[in-house]
Amino acid sequence: MYHELLTNDMKKFTPSTSDATLNTVFALKKAEEEISTVCAQVEDSCVFEQIREVVEADYDIGTLEEVYQIFGGAINLSYGIYVQKDGERHTWFFRKYMRHKDMNELMMEHTLLLYAREQGFDKSATPIVAKSGLTYAERDEKNPDGTVEKWYYAVYNFIPGFQSYDWINNDLSETAYRDCAKTYAEFHNAVRDFDPKTYSRAENNINILMDEFPRDFQRYIKFYKENGYVNSFSDYFERSQDYITKMCEKAKIPEKDFRQLPVVPCQCDPHPMNFKYNADDTVSGIFDFDWAKMEVRLFEIGFASSYFMSPWDHEATGNTRDGNINAEGLMDFITTYNNRLKELNGLTPLTELEKKYYFESIIMGVQYLIRWASEACFKDMTLNPYEYLLYMQHEVRTLEWLEKHEAEVREFSSKF
Repeated sequence: MYHELLTNDMKKFTPSTSDATLNTVFALKKAEEEISTVCAQVEDSCVFEQIREVVEADYDIGTLEEVYQIFGGAINLSYGIYVQKDGERHTWFFRKYMRHKDMNELMMEHTLLLYAREQGFDKSATPIVAKSGLTYAERDEKNPDGTVEKWYYAVYNFIPGFQSYDWINNDLSETAYRDCAKTYAEFHNAVRDFDPKTYSRAENNINILMDEFPRDFQRYIKFYKENGYVNSFSDYFERSQDYITKMCEKAKIPEKDFRQLPVVPCQCDPHPMNFKYNADDTVSGIFDFDWAKMEVRLFEIGFASSYFMSPWDHEATGNTRDGNINAEGLMDFITTYNNRLKELNGLTPLTELEKKYYFESIIMGVQYLIRWASEACFKDMTLNPYEYLLYMQHEVRTLEWLEKHEAEVREFSSKF
């Protein structure tokens, strides 16, 4: 039934054309981009003001002028800053620590670096003392949901130089390889008598971790499945569990011998990206001691060996070096480390017992990275599974190379 509407007092809706609708879409996208730009600018301003407040209120280093974010780290936020103090311009390194940073671990890092500097080791970024007498500052920060959390900040001396390499781009020059080895020798020697007092990292020694890791890995796999993180990475990781567990067993050192291995403060993240280099490829400094802990010195050496001497050339590139450790390079790296310790005449070079278990120590380093990659995806399931698949495949390939060349590694390590 049809009735005439009294349309004079009504609002009429007319259909749009496809062109008009498309123009509206374009306008909305432009507005979205503009809003995103404004949000980013406001966030940047907030970061600047946070840093300015900490620098000028908590430290006596001058007035903040410029802030530059330093990319590369996956845990904390890092910045290079310029300040003006008594008419002079100075450069500092500013760090905003990760959420829920453990204070015990923070103080382990800070006291260790201060001790190293006191012993004459001048290649590390060292925290400076704030007005409070502490080596850090703290602030309460509001979350989007209105809750408040405490965050920690610190200012370090800035290490000049270039970040010429990273943990994947590890084809260093001979000069760089040797200077990194010398730097580890100088650091270990400087801190050989360090007393951590009550400070420590919340982690067992590496021998115990070889028992813990397989259980951790099974827990991660269970969590992946229960939370829908099922992908190429999780599938490969699960398929590799029997082999990874076997190699954890192979890496364990008899407890009687393990207790006799020299213990020193270890950086526990010994890769090329945690160094800065001069123009001639010598080392200008070492940084990133967030994972530092008291550990057998041999673990640091084995871990560094896997980081520095295991190429990342994937077979898809036509080069099958991926995971094939550079044995000749290892010999030179460890020999350089030992020779520098002989020159310093403090901490002993590798002992016969350390040489005996050097093979196990490289496996330990590789397993430590397997734990890192699998734990990262456990903590953050937004991570790209293809990226972490690449990491996991590389580490498993390295384990396979080590297993295949065990006799060779044991033979040349006996001659260090």
